[in-house]
Amino acid sequence: MIAALALIGSASSAVAQTLPVFQFREIRADQPIDPQSIGFKECQSLENGLRRCMPRSGSDRVANVFVIPMMILNGSKLASFELIGIQSGYGSIKDAFAAKYGTPCQSRTDKWQNRIGNSFDNEVTVWCFATGRLELKALGNQVDQWQARYVDAVNTPPSTPKVDF
Repeated sequence: MIAALALIGSASSAVAQTLPVFQFREIRADQPIDPQSIGFKECQSLENGLRRCMPRSGSDRVANVFVIPMMILNGSKLASFELIGIQSGYGSIKDAFAAKYGTPCQSRTDKWQNRIGNSFDNEVTVWCFATGRLELKALGNQVDQWQARYVDAVNTPPSTPKVDF
């Protein structure tokens, strides 16, 4: 029994070790990042030592789709990376991610609701990486936008509870 558990444990470790590191163009989750050198303008300081960085131009193109990229750094390491684009580009982005990152590790359908109460099915596709996950949502913050967000489990500081007096 103990040998079987040891075998299962080593098998799951081997699976975890085979996951790739998240990479998007010059951004690698396991390497320090200099935002200025990859075309991101000066970063804005947030709480917990985080910095939010946007590109100099404000937008970019990925798979022939206009996107708005943003990354959050914890020190010089990637804590999260986000792309937002208009709904018509969703299929192209999903295909490009599948070509680059391979088969998703998860797919699901969430309920999405707008401000006036209309509900929609929101297709969510997830790619797993050595240190985090990339979620592509068909519906982002608005019904006419999609959203892709990588969150790094290693470089993201723990959330601090908000105290409201």
